[in-house]
Amino acid sequence: MTSMTKVAIMLAVKQDLSIQPRTHYTINELTRSVQVSRSTLYYHFRGGLPETFAYTFQQEIISPIQTHQLDWPATTEFLLAYIGNHQVLVKNMYQLSDSTQIIIAIQRALTQTLAANYDQITALKNTTVLTQQLQVLSAALLFELQLWLLDNFTEDWHQIQRRLALFDCRLDS
Repeated sequence: MTSMTKVAIMLAVKQDLSIQPRTHYTINELTRSVQVSRSTLYYHFRGGLPETFAYTFQQEIISPIQTHQLDWPATTEFLLAYIGNHQVLVKNMYQLSDSTQIIIAIQRALTQTLAANYDQITALKNTTVLTQQLQVLSAALLFELQLWLLDNFTEDWHQIQRRLALFDCRLDS
């Protein structure tokens, strides 16, 4: 039951924040939407809305990258396509969060997940250089995503993907 409640809360967040741009979103709105008490919400997400956003990110982005053991090119494609398909949600979650903290957390999660995926795929002996490259690539990706978001997603995500692929090639050489 516990995981079902967490998923229900996540789905309510996604639904509420996917409809239209928002400048304000409260715990009361979320509890009404999911039809749970504040105590139930805080039982599952002690950190309130920021923790529900982090859980949503984990379930929607990080878990699929882990499950499918995506490499860097596949991850960028997956992430750009996801954001392209969920623009209102992503923009709302970004604007309603502490953007600096969320960017740091996302970069860390992406780097760790990708490094673990590469460990399982290639069984490299020295992962220090790979991890450093993934940190730089994740930072570049997040910078591109912030620019894309601030530009209201006007650029085709395939252009961003090509720039990141070029950056990756230059980083390797």
